[in-house]
Order: sequence, then structure tokens, then C-alpha cells
Amino acid sequence: MLSRQTRRWLTLGVDNPGVKKGDVVTDQVRYSREAVGEYASLVGDMNPIHLDRETGRESVFGENIVHGMLTGSAFSKVIANTFHQSVYLSQTLNFRKPVFMDETLLVTISVEKIRGQVLWLETVLAKETSGEEVIRGQAVIMYKGI
Repeated sequence: MLSRQTRRWLTLGVDNPGVKKGDVVTDQVRYSREAVGEYASLVGDMNPIHLDRETGRESVFGENIVHGMLTGSAFSKVIANTFHQSVYLSQTLNFRKPVFMDETLLVTISVEKIRGQVLWLETVLAKETSGEEVIRGQAVIMYKGI
């Protein structure tokens, strides 16, 4: 991993031409109970571990957890708003810890490798308060703004 001194911070929401290895972008995300319910309805994942308060209390987690794929969507948001007109080629997601409703999470995306118009990105989602990683993975995108 590159040290902070060699990183250049990209700006969310604007085009970022001239992307280089080591560039980083961060953002915050939080999922409310309402957002989890809307996601469940949209994709049809009505697992009570996400929706039913009693099931959540009785679970190994002690409360409801946010859908893993909903938390993973934070990467898509940041990538789309940083690398305009990019196209996802792949994304891995390694789930390390549960995410609870209304937790503030920090999304960090770092450029690991560039080959032509293809970027390999390290993707990390962590709890803002403790810094614990909840998801770590890698995205590969096609981006013509290099």
C-alpha cells in the first residue's frame, strides 16, 4: 500500500482527468431502516435478519443488519461520481463485519493499477467511529478519462 505522502486525493462529483496509480477518493454513506426496507422491496430480499426487529434481536448480531449487497453498492456510487462514464468490468466483495442501520461508513477507493483504459481499484468500506473494515475488495473498470 502506498504511503499517504504519495497519494493524490480525487474529487467526488467532478471529472478527474489524468488519474494516476495511488490516487484516492473517499466518501461517507449511511443506511437508514427506511432505505433497507426500500432495497428489500426493490430486489425481493425479504430476509427477516434485515427487516424484522425481533429476528434481529434474536440473531447472532443482536439487531438487524443491512443487506451486504446494499453496502457494496457504495462503491458503485463513488466510482460513478469520480470516474465519469466509466464501465464496471468486475467487483469482488469480502464481507468482514456486519453493518447496522444508521452507522456512518467511510468509503475509500484507491487506484492500484492502470493498463490502457482499465483501472484496478482497491475498495474498502469501514466503520467511521472504529475504523473497522466491513468490506474489502477490488473493482476493475474501463475509464476513458486517463
